Amino acid sequence: MSVNDNSAENIERENLIKLRGSLAYKSQCQPYIIFPDSAIPELLKVRPKSVSILSGMKGFPANGDRVTKWGKAICDFFAGKVDISRMNSFK
Repeated sequence: MSVNDNSAENIERENLIKLRGSLAYKSQCQPYIIFPDSAIPELLKVRPKSVSILSGMKGFPANGDRVTKWGKAICDFFAGKVDISRMNSFK
């Protein structure tokens, strides 16, 4: 992995955390409710672009809030459909 790859990965990680914070703020809950820090490496590895892929991951049950309430936003993030620059910077 080159330095640029690592930098891009760090930016994506920070943007994912920013997304989580924004979703938590809008839902009036703590960020770990959206997904815990421990889920971040797996999310970045799998990069789920559909709810069915997301619901197959540990900690994201198909009928759970993480999938039913926030799954589409998480998948949209990985599909490049989320404009991070327009999100509030809540972590």
